[in-house]
Amino acid sequence: MLGEEIDALGYKRRETIDGRVFFTGDENAAARCNIWLRHAERLYIEVGSCTAESFSDLFDGVAAMPWENYIGYDDKFPVRGHSIKSKLFSVPDCQKIIKKSIANRLLAAHRVDVLIDPSSIEIASENVRCAGVGGTVRTLCVMR
Repeated sequence: MLGEEIDALGYKRRETIDGRVFFTGDENAAARCNIWLRHAERLYIEVGSCTAESFSDLFDGVAAMPWENYIGYDDKFPVRGHSIKSKLFSVPDCQKIIKKSIANRLLAAHRVDVLIDPSSIEIASENVRCAGVGGTVRTLCVMR
């Protein structure tokens, strides 16, 4: 049903995995879908994806993504993750590495030494999500 709604709005589906439908669109597509999709619980923007066979690959891959376009200087960015058939199966370790990688990227982008108090950051929300399947890591920002 969700795929049919996306088709009706004129967007091309790329992939369907575990009840998630990936499609291609711009910022206007995100706004239109946020209004018109009745069967979607959430709308995510895919910030990027990378192949990560090690924690170092994960750090570098996440750091290469344009997080400053989505997360402001004083925004909190909780990280939630899960691992499906991935070599990087320790979700808490992945969350910490992703958090540090994004923080380093934001520090450089905003040209500051400190973002916010790290102790106020929770890791249980859905603002940044890392889904590892095999060696591929997709990072998504919640839209809805």
